[in-house]
Amino acid sequence: MRIGRVPSVPFRQVPNPLIEIRHLHYFVTVAEELSVTRAALKLRLAQPSLTRQIRNLERQLDVPLFTRAANKLTLTEAGRFFLERTRRLLTQASADVQDVRRLSLGENGSLNIGYIADMHYDLLPTTLGGFRKVWPDVSLNLLDLSVTEQFKALAENKIDLCFVGEARLPTDAGWQSEVVLHGNAMAVIPQSSPLAQTPTLRLKDLAPLPFITMGETFYPGSRAWLQRVCGTAGFVPKISHEVDRAPTMIGLVSLGMGVTLLPETCMKLPHEGAVFRPLAQPVKTRIEIVWREHNLSRPLQHFIQIVRERFAASQ
Repeated sequence: MRIGRVPSVPFRQVPNPLIEIRHLHYFVTVAEELSVTRAALKLRLAQPSLTRQIRNLERQLDVPLFTRAANKLTLTEAGRFFLERTRRLLTQASADVQDVRRLSLGENGSLNIGYIADMHYDLLPTTLGGFRKVWPDVSLNLLDLSVTEQFKALAENKIDLCFVGEARLPTDAGWQSEVVLHGNAMAVIPQSSPLAQTPTLRLKDLAPLPFITMGETFYPGSRAWLQRVCGTAGFVPKISHEVDRAPTMIGLVSLGMGVTLLPETCMKLPHEGAVFRPLAQPVKTRIEIVWREHNLSRPLQHFIQIVRERFAASQ
């Protein structure tokens, strides 16, 4: 009897034991580097050992996670899906470990909230009081951060939730956002401008003037929002300055360096030399809360519910 060549069956050859956390960490590192060599250096492992670990993981899952061609690694569709879920799992595992350590030290946990004090400082008192009644022992930490800093802190689990305005959210999977408050944008113009004598302005009245806006480095999406809003009035704004904070914007306006649009809540900021004027055709603004869906902290979930209820009642 002739014995032919046994066909290669790359998967379904290894039993499906429990996958260890370290194997998931190895996979994420290789997927991010798309190079076993670089990943091995980063993990301080021998390359053959890491290659074997990834092969074993694929066999355990019974799914190829990478395509390999000409010494180049590419994630398969299953690999991209698994990477998203694995990142989420590892982040949650890390958060769980931190929670356990806090409990072992007798701590009651914390709720860390990011916000922009210049724009959102009046939002928090209406929610924190109700939260404190239910969770008196939870440490509340408020961090005044730019939008970019908030998103970075949220991704690194340094904060649990943030308040943002017309910002462009990260495209990473696992981010949750919800609009909780709507308002109107106000035109901010120099007090010395002839337009300051007009109680209500049309947006196109500002078309010939230079605009001041938030810089993309600090507030991603702010330039796109301004261009979209002005586009509805039939013009492209001439952006002369990009800054990091609302008070700086108002300061430049008061010096006659340009005009800007800000939420009506910013009228509470000092604005000597500048005036706020409503727009004849209202320009809507919004405030969103953003959090990571893997964060199942009970204090966080309760705070989100309080925010929903308080601001829904004010609309």
